[in-house]
Amino acid sequence: MHQQQKNNRPPLDPGLNGILLIFYLLFLPSLLFSVFLRKTREELRRISSETRVLHQKENLHLRRFLSEIFLHQPSAAFFSPSSAEMKQYEISGTTLSVALFTEVANSKELLELMHAGTLEPEVALLNASLIPDIFPVLAAAHKTLVSKSRDSLTTRTLHSELVYNYSGSKHISESLKRCGISDSTTYVLIARFGASEEELVAMKTLIKGKEIDLEELEGRANKSQILKQYKITAVELGISTLGDAITCRIASRDAL
Repeated sequence: MHQQQKNNRPPLDPGLNGILLIFYLLFLPSLLFSVFLRKTREELRRISSETRVLHQKENLHLRRFLSEIFLHQPSAAFFSPSSAEMKQYEISGTTLSVALFTEVANSKELLELMHAGTLEPEVALLNASLIPDIFPVLAAAHKTLVSKSRDSLTTRTLHSELVYNYSGSKHISESLKRCGISDSTTYVLIARFGASEEELVAMKTLIKGKEIDLEELEGRANKSQILKQYKITAVELGISTLGDAITCRIASRDAL
């Protein structure tokens, strides 16, 4: 009886078989791929999150390492109350004195004196709009002093070497042009190694402008220009500061 009922069942519709076959051939692989893609995206997000944390830790370790090379603290030595904005940092057994000026009116004259080799005292004049933080300047200064100790300066003077090192580039003329001052520069950071008390006073008289505190560097920095100059991506900026990104390029330039 049961055998007879089984034999009496109508055969499957060939059209239905075809539809099922098309479903398996077209939709099932797509469904499986969609599941795979979702899992992949979740894994990539996890890896991205872990990588971001790792980079943040690496940047912190780098800053700590460089801080051990030189003291990232201004010294009060040599300064009178009238020069409160100027700061002095101890680096590799010497000092770097720095001051920040805006509304500078004599950049063309300073540039002419520098090219003629008659700038007194000799100083480094940097385009301050490319400086979001004093830390990378100190990193460039340390690198400059290392080059001096090895008699391997790339540029003619110790202070032009500081400008060159700050650029993070191997192109000398372009580095000095972009990170140094031009005829029309109105925002300038001036720096000198091992300045005496008399030279500190002379540094301030060189610049015809308004002296401001170094704490204004971050707020006045031209971020779009910095991103272009140092080729800093949005991804990198998401896990690092502008200052740390510049410092990384200064520290790794000769290894690239």
